[in-house]
Amino acid sequence: MLFDNFDSINEFINDNKYSEERNCEFKSSNPWSNDFRMTITKAILCMANKKNGGSIIIGVDENKDKGIFTINGSDEQMTNQYSGDEIRKFVNEKYADPSVSLTVQKIKIVNSEKYLINIHVSEFDNIPITCKKEYKDILKKDSLYSRSFKKPECSSSLTSEELREIIDMAKDKAVKKEIEHLKEIGVIPSLNQVDKAVKKEIEHLKEIGVPSLNQVDSVNILDNEKFANERNGF
Repeated sequence: MLFDNFDSINEFINDNKYSEERNCEFKSSNPWSNDFRMTITKAILCMANKKNGGSIIIGVDENKDKGIFTINGSDEQMTNQYSGDEIRKFVNEKYADPSVSLTVQKIKIVNSEKYLINIHVSEFDNIPITCKKEYKDILKKDSLYSRSFKKPECSSSLTSEELREIIDMAKDKAVKKEIEHLKEIGVIPSLNQVDKAVKKEIEHLKEIGVPSLNQVDSVNILDNEKFANERNGF
């Protein structure tokens, strides 16, 4: 999800401070490099295979003793490492197949010099995203990742429910794409075409003397009034 300002992202984090949701993953502030970069890449692949996508929010620490997430933020120098163009290039050229769509927001924390970084990932366009390259024990080649229903974490060991979600998403997209194609080649008329055809037919019926519904209603009203008058002796 995308946020309008600090208040909106702060409210979202507070609402989920005891547990991450399927549509969000919190990460402590770290440089865009080495293993952390690969962990973020894995999270991006996961979110892309989830209905409506999701967000990775960087600058949120987990206090495991208290069991809560709290905002800490990233300083300006570290925040500047998170370029949307660079992240898209890195993920799509090396690991995502096909490419993922993502947006990077840098939101300044009120009364602070630090920022929250929101990487919003859209759900895949046509077919699910697989990983095309292995990296240590973080990423596996040809794996399909998603967010688990049971526990909000990335996994390639998907349950039947999680697989069905991905399959249904792909089927829906394929059907919509085919319908648009059929509309383009004229096999299926668009709603505007149907509307125009109906209006044209109505005008034709008027021209040849077929009464409109309003005319029919008017005749019925007059007939009802005439019947009532005759019955009452008027």
